Amino acid sequence: PGFASAENAKEITERHQRAALVDLKAYLSAQPDAPDKSIALDNIIELQNALGESAASMELLQMRYDELVKQKPIPMEQLFPNAIQPMLALFVETGDAEKGKAFLDRMRADLAGHEDFEELKPLFEHFQGEFSKPGVGKRLEMAGKVFGSGAAFDIASLKGKYVLVDFWATWCGPCVAEIPNVKKVYEAYKDKGFEVVGVSLDDDADALKKFIADEGLTYPMILDGEDGHGFAQKYGIFSIPTIFLLDRDGVIIATGLRGDALEKKLKELIP
Repeated sequence: PGFASAENAKEITERHQRAALVDLKAYLSAQPDAPDKSIALDNIIELQNALGESAASMELLQMRYDELVKQKPIPMEQLFPNAIQPMLALFVETGDAEKGKAFLDRMRADLAGHEDFEELKPLFEHFQGEFSKPGVGKRLEMAGKVFGSGAAFDIASLKGKYVLVDFWATWCGPCVAEIPNVKKVYEAYKDKGFEVVGVSLDDDADALKKFIADEGLTYPMILDGEDGHGFAQKYGIFSIPTIFLLDRDGVIIATGLRGDALEKKLKELIP
């Protein structure tokens, strides 16, 4: 019932997600103090993120954060997983570094007297690095040698093409899971003014060489740290995968594009 033959799998999924979102919001509107309110909010946030409504998710997370930090003592066991962690992840995903930095500053002030404050310092340092990475409107300067061939490489030579720069490693599960998608868009757009540059953070060159051969990767690959390369450190990259999409002038126009979001963006840019 309700199936439209013209729909594809993605459209069917989105239709059901939107229907579930409407039902959950109606449920909380009718029962604002429902015993499972937190679960309902988690599901709403997850659905909104899946539908690309990150701004709406951030509003809910901010509301939850505000409610929890007002409590005395602050319930860190609830605050961290239910507000802090997803908010920071969303700032990274959306590339909103300035708001992310502002939130870190606020957290430091809100939690300065908390008994767990010292344990949070590594978290602050990690995300301070994340939010210091180049953002939209910035340029990446990368020059060195292509892994395997030793050929000279300079990203400036790719001016005139859209370029995906993928910081990854063979030991990183989410990175490896994203490789088939990167390969897919590379094959679809490489003859239309699109290039991929992989920057591997592997320590084991043999493992990287084997992975490239097994997966049939043909786009340029740089082994970070080799021959003086140190792009991850230079650009404050502390977690992977980290992905930048550059325009034809070498300026970052998007970050964090993965899965369907990457293909959707390329369809907009390259007819």
